[in-house]
Amino acid sequence: MNRLVASGLVALTCAAFCAPAVAAGYPFTVENYTRIDITGVSVRGGKVVGFERVMALTHKTFSIEPDEKCLVKRIRIKLENGAFVDRLNYNACVEGGIGITGGYRR
Repeated sequence: MNRLVASGLVALTCAAFCAPAVAAGYPFTVENYTRIDITGVSVRGGKVVGFERVMALTHKTFSIEPDEKCLVKRIRIKLENGAFVDRLNYNACVEGGIGITGGYRR
């Protein structure tokens, strides 16, 4: 009887802590080479998970979850000054991020 209770506790503990983590998508690193903070990232064809503001001249990594297997139709990087950078047809399975330089538009 004690063995049965002990094995039940092990099973419950393992169910709570041994379960595989749910994948949060593909890692996406934004390298901000500008002197302007990045205030937002949005995607068409998926969603962004865990975004935090990317300060000027730094980088941050978060996740992108594509609707389709690996393809995100558009990524829009929003800068603090109102400008934005678009990246079309991003393949999350192959690429690991994007670098932002001075070639943005308002």
